[in-house]
Amino acid sequence: MAQWGGPIRRDRLWFFGTARCQGNRKTAPSFFNANANNPSQWSYVKSTEQAIDDGTWKNFNARLTLQASPRNKLNFFWDEQQLCTSCLGSVNSATTAPEAHYNNHAWPRVQQVTWSSTISPGSG
Repeated sequence: MAQWGGPIRRDRLWFFGTARCQGNRKTAPSFFNANANNPSQWSYVKSTEQAIDDGTWKNFNARLTLQASPRNKLNFFWDEQQLCTSCLGSVNSATTAPEAHYNNHAWPRVQQVTWSSTISPGSG
């Protein structure tokens, strides 16, 4: 994981960000079809290439903090994720051929803006 941060403008504007990439890959209990992509063959013939079960997760986020006035502070946050399971045509089932399996991609993201303001005594 990588992290960056610091002031952009002293006592006024700061930034902070992170990036992370992780994944896994392991063999699955099935094998590819040696007859795959051969239109003249309709039968399954077990190949020597074993299927794999894989996943990749990437995450990037950034935060900007602005001290707008002595009483008011704004935060801007963005979190971007990329998730891919079965990215390499893999499978995690003994009953599904690897070439018949699908890729699963997702891109969840979160954006957030917050405002905080201190209330001084006697103001309300």
